[in-house]
Amino acid sequence: SFSPEKIPTVLALFADVDSQKVKSVAILDLNTACALGGTKSNIPQAKIINMITEKVISKTVLDHCEHVMSDCAFAFLDRKTRKSLRLKSVSFIPASFPKLEVLFQKSPSQRIDIMCEVSGFKTGYITIVSS
Repeated sequence: SFSPEKIPTVLALFADVDSQKVKSVAILDLNTACALGGTKSNIPQAKIINMITEKVISKTVLDHCEHVMSDCAFAFLDRKTRKSLRLKSVSFIPASFPKLEVLFQKSPSQRIDIMCEVSGFKTGYITIVSS
């Protein structure tokens, strides 16, 4: 469920290759986005932890997080066609908005919650919602 501590967040949108229609949304908490993006970059861990503390993410770390999510896109399937989706976009979301809160309110049967552990960082979370 939604709580203000979950903001800021990073949204990754996965779309059908042909129609470009968004079929799946991954909501990464800042710990996860910074840890995943940071481990792909050469940025010192202390600097990444500082971003998490300050509730910001650099463009470099966000870009590297986007690469990680793009690498994971093959695991996101369209329910009807069973084809892999492709990453459409990754965005830093600094403030809540109604549609985001609706995504967090989805019942456990309509979403997947994943715990993400990266050595040297606090446990993070990814919530995946598919249409």
